Amino acid sequence: MLSKTAFTKALGATLAMVTLTAASAPHREGHAVMGVSARHLHLIRSEPARNDTLHAPPHAVKLWFTEDPELAITSIKLLKPEGADTARVKLSALHRDAAEHSPVVADIQEAMTPGAYVIAWRTAAKDGHPGAGTIEFVVSTRTASGP
Repeated sequence: MLSKTAFTKALGATLAMVTLTAASAPHREGHAVMGVSARHLHLIRSEPARNDTLHAPPHAVKLWFTEDPELAITSIKLLKPEGADTARVKLSALHRDAAEHSPVVADIQEAMTPGAYVIAWRTAAKDGHPGAGTIEFVVSTRTASGP
């Protein structure tokens, strides 16, 4: 189990790396998403989405990128809320459809309890340029029609 301090340091280091990468990327009009140059791989969509509040746990983590990432060097980690028995949610091996620009998928293989979760991902495109980031979301204790 990751202590709160260790989790915070790891998350902070990842966010700092992503921020530095985004801040140093050149911006050309109409060719950037979230401050990252369009000529390199970057995340364009995720399920769960950033800052989502879900009323039921997701069945998978899905990430869409501007380019097809190399699965052999791609990783997705799903970090559990503070106080959980282990630091990560168990995920399947990464897979994707044969279709171009289909998402990278990691199926969730264990029950998720309510709380705040963090998806940490890292990948690279065929040209070798790396990308990494985090996505935070919450699994709520309330139902969609609840209080």
